[in-house]
Amino acid sequence: MASARKKWFKRGSGVALLLAVVFIGVYYGPLFYGLWQRGFFDRGSAKKQYEGTSIDNLKFMRTALMGYEESEGQFPIAGGWMDAIENRLSTDDLKKGEGMKKLVYPEYEGQAGKYGYAFNDAMSGKYKGDVRDTKAPMVFESTATEKNAHGDPAKLRRPGGLGITMGGQIVR
Repeated sequence: MASARKKWFKRGSGVALLLAVVFIGVYYGPLFYGLWQRGFFDRGSAKKQYEGTSIDNLKFMRTALMGYEESEGQFPIAGGWMDAIENRLSTDDLKKGEGMKKLVYPEYEGQAGKYGYAFNDAMSGKYKGDVRDTKAPMVFESTATEKNAHGDPAKLRRPGGLGITMGGQIVR
């Protein structure tokens, strides 16, 4: 009789433990999930700040623009090109907002409203197959510093400034 009581007690305590875990999970699960989604449990050690060169920035912008063209069927309209690719510049290893630094010429980092890159008007709203001059820079270091700057590289390129072609070539 004592062994039958022990078996029942073990079985009963296991069921009680399972019910307690289910209750706690249902009751507190959404809270813990919400905290996890907001990064509460992430201590930030894996996240880093972005520290790239102008060449790195040009490469990231080109990749984002090519991805945009592939998914949307054309390059963005020049007047909103940075806005169009912003969401394509963040990566999981960067702290929140650090991807936006890829749109800022390193000399202008920390200066509100200054970017220093421009998009070539000749590519605005076009499919990559419709661009005639594939050696022309698609994005370039610019004398225009406002967000979404665009125009002719021959007129706006920073003296001695770099650019990047559709093919990924860095050009001067």
